[in-house]
This record gives sequence, C-alpha cells and structure tokens, in this order.
Amino acid sequence: MALSDMIAKDSKLNSKEVKEVIDSTFQLITQSLANGDSVTIKNFGKFGSRQAAARNGVNPQTQEAITIPAQRRGTFGWSPHVKNMLKEKN
Repeated sequence: MALSDMIAKDSKLNSKEVKEVIDSTFQLITQSLANGDSVTIKNFGKFGSRQAAARNGVNPQTQEAITIPAQRRGTFGWSPHVKNMLKEKN
C-alpha cells in the first residue's frame, strides 16, 4: 500500500491532499540535501550527504581502468527509536 494511502486511511484526510504534502516533503528534503544540509525526522532518522572522493575503478564490459569522479552521496541513519523497535521485532 502506498504511504499516501496509509496516511489518508489512518488520518481520515483527503488522499489527494496527503499525496501533495508527501511530495512536498520529499522535494524539500531533496533540496536540502542538494544544498549540503541534513534533515532529521524525529523518531525516524536523519538524511544527510557526504562528499565521496574520486577513485579508480574498472569498466566491467571492457576491463579498462577508469577514474570515477568525486561526487556527493546521500546518507541515512535510523534513529535509536526505530533501531530499538526493529530489535524488539526479532
């Protein structure tokens, strides 16, 4: 089931409005990450980004040595609350 449908059902809100809020939320998170900021969702986790250095690699099709350029990568860490909930479910 889609997140927007679950929230709409649980909250009795209009599904279209819920979808717009979710889309806006993820757009703002993405913009913040692109700007180098981190975003924390309380009791869920923290989205962030880090700079990965350039590195050497191999083209798997040709086995040719290549240089993989430096790039910004997304990161995510679960909150202690979620980690504990997952441990309890085992």
